[in-house]
Amino acid sequence: MDDKNSVEYRINKGFNGDIVIWSIVILLLTWSLLIIYSSSSSIAYRRMHNSSFYFFAKHLFSVCIGFCVIWITYKMDYRYFASLSKLGLITSFVALIASWRYGVNINGASRWIMIPIIHMSFQPADLAQMSLLVNLAYFLSNFRREYFKSENSVKMLMWIFFICALISLTKFSKGILLFVSCAMMMFISKYPLKKLFVFCIIISSLILIVALCFGQRGLTIINRIKHHKNNEISYQTCRSFEAVANGGIFGRGPGNSAYRFFLPYSHSDYVFPIIIEEYGIIGGIFIVVLYLLLASRGMLVLKKNNKDAFAKLVAVGLSFNICMQALINISVTLGLFPSTGIQLPLISMGGTSTIFGCIELGMILNVTKD
Repeated sequence: MDDKNSVEYRINKGFNGDIVIWSIVILLLTWSLLIIYSSSSSIAYRRMHNSSFYFFAKHLFSVCIGFCVIWITYKMDYRYFASLSKLGLITSFVALIASWRYGVNINGASRWIMIPIIHMSFQPADLAQMSLLVNLAYFLSNFRREYFKSENSVKMLMWIFFICALISLTKFSKGILLFVSCAMMMFISKYPLKKLFVFCIIISSLILIVALCFGQRGLTIINRIKHHKNNEISYQTCRSFEAVANGGIFGRGPGNSAYRFFLPYSHSDYVFPIIIEEYGIIGGIFIVVLYLLLASRGMLVLKKNNKDAFAKLVAVGLSFNICMQALINISVTLGLFPSTGIQLPLISMGGTSTIFGCIELGMILNVTKD
């Protein structure tokens, strides 16, 4: 029997979750501090009265809060996630409408709500995404063929449509990605395939119509798809290619990026080219492997017999969504997808996206406990 006073016993008890996921989370969040300082120091120096640490300090604060919420969520009874997700859905539904109509407008889209007193911006889409996936996991965990025919099924499908459509009003790519994650969870849960196929066609079409007709960036969506189809390279993509080429195989070394001075959003949407420039193609491949490994470890929960269906679906849905965000962001920076505005999870600078991403990871770690 292990000595309860030993350091090894305390560590095993405190981190009684998937050790691989713990390692990935700690590595990405810690590494992001170095990456964000390197990629944002020059723009911070120019904009914030010669203070090169401004954006780094903000990201450091978000990471510290992130570690705290990971630990809190990890220690909770995961069965509370279902009831909290219902509250989150209602709150985010109202907040999404408020941000669309009255939110802070940045780059042509009002995705943020300014919180009074503390003067911090909050992006409701992050709360909505997490709440919808967890609530859908609870619904699907009560799998019954007759249950899917009831009015509860209609209500859940309506929630999926409304949340994804509201997100698409200001950020179409995130709304569609969330919808794909929901469809994947339904497929895994053996939702009737014919109904699932019809549902995907109808709802995805409606989301597109809502985004184009009522969204704030409908014309931008069309133009970006058109430019990508015609192989027209934007300024950002061009600088991104140059940064990747400048990094080579082994990179220029931490803090030695040259294109952080020229590449817009080098600390947020386009942070991956800076990673390759400083750490090389090897560093870029390592990042991709970490995200794929995170998704695979989340999927492995399906094989655990000591977990109920709700816990398994929470881990699968959230890990899949995080991994897909990462792969889409990387694909955009490499010119494989049109520009989407989706950030690199846990690495890109973003207050609410970092914190809610950490909450999701806390949930995943929670349900991987023995």
